[in-house]
Amino acid sequence: ASRVAFWGALAEEQGRAVTVDVAPAPIEVAVPEADAVAMVDALIGNVLSHTEDGVAFAVALLAADGAAVLRVEDGGTGFSDRSVLERGRGHGTGLGLDIAKRTAESAGGSLEIGRSALGGASVVVTIPRRS
Repeated sequence: ASRVAFWGALAEEQGRAVTVDVAPAPIEVAVPEADAVAMVDALIGNVLSHTEDGVAFAVALLAADGAAVLRVEDGGTGFSDRSVLERGRGHGTGLGLDIAKRTAESAGGSLEIGRSALGGASVVVTIPRRS
């Protein structure tokens, strides 16, 4: 939640509507906190870097079936194809998605990309909860 608030200031400056849905209690995951922070920063940073000012986005972090599920969605143009998960393809370096994917997979989780309800990109990261 603190990382979403951190990025919220820049989002407001860029005229973006932000929807946040975060679990009321902290969700402990099976990755170091610094890695989880880097992952959230990378995904929200991607939205702010790769969509136009004014484009809305949503962030949700919820507990489901023994895992934390982080969903970052935007109203931009979305991903052109699945090659965005390969670093160096597309408009950016792919570093943000790579950071998130590696973080999730290091704990036995996953990262999925798709089309969001807002019309743009959707990134869903699932990471097992710490036992």
